[in-house]
Amino acid sequence: MSSGLTLDIVADSEWAVPLQNLVAAAGHDVRVFGPDDTATARHGELLFIAVGPKMLASCIDGLSLQPKDHVVFVAPGLVPATGETATEYVSRRTACLRVGVLSGPLRSSALATGRMGAGVLASEFESIQGLGAEALHSSQFRVYPSSDVQGAQLAKPIVNALAFGVGLVDGLQVGETLRNILITRGVTQASHAAPILGAQNTTMTGLCGLGSLLLALDTPEDTHYANGSTLGRTNALPTERSDLTVIRELARSVEQILDRMGPESTRFSLLEQLSGILSGETRLQDALVELMERPVRQE
Repeated sequence: MSSGLTLDIVADSEWAVPLQNLVAAAGHDVRVFGPDDTATARHGELLFIAVGPKMLASCIDGLSLQPKDHVVFVAPGLVPATGETATEYVSRRTACLRVGVLSGPLRSSALATGRMGAGVLASEFESIQGLGAEALHSSQFRVYPSSDVQGAQLAKPIVNALAFGVGLVDGLQVGETLRNILITRGVTQASHAAPILGAQNTTMTGLCGLGSLLLALDTPEDTHYANGSTLGRTNALPTERSDLTVIRELARSVEQILDRMGPESTRFSLLEQLSGILSGETRLQDALVELMERPVRQE
């Protein structure tokens, strides 16, 4: 039964059904469009955009967003060609002002089957937070509000990199101690890096950061963890084209995060080491030795 709120969803095949289910569980009307149908979207009170990074820029351009629009991006990642977040790209390329991001431990396959979940809806606009919570909040899905739009977006590529790193450690079979050190220090370094990136440190230790990382490590099909594990186990890049694409895209996003940090990138030593491994400039064992021998900082 509809409560009167009308929503539009522009989504790829991964997110169309999960988002439709979440909105339906909250009792609202929804229209779903594919990424190629952007010209016919945007008649509802709120627009969700859930497409992969490769299609993000073209999807935004095709929508011709206007100041009156209310838009929420679902786990968007970075625009590959420019390294911008979705909201940065929207601000530069469109007249749209009211934007937000749904992020956190989101697994489309689990949400598609009706499993319970939660996410963070980040926006500087109360209207976006209010509409987003009304659109999604139900007994199936809990929505937590946040004002840290930048952190909600940058957490995703950082979590992908950390999941890859933990996969490397597991593939190398160097033990649970180093695995747990990598998880805790990775999240700690991410929280230290957050203010440099224009984000809040609590975002990296909350659902968007730590919560998303724990979900990735608990999901066998997570592509970044799986590729890291394979590389650690075989000491060779994968042969499947899709897996090589994942690694190349991860390497690019890691570099884009480090570029944002500039000379302060040394504060995120784990990300620097992963960048070297992904580019082939650093051997796995050398990276482990260097990380263990770095001067210690106060916990």
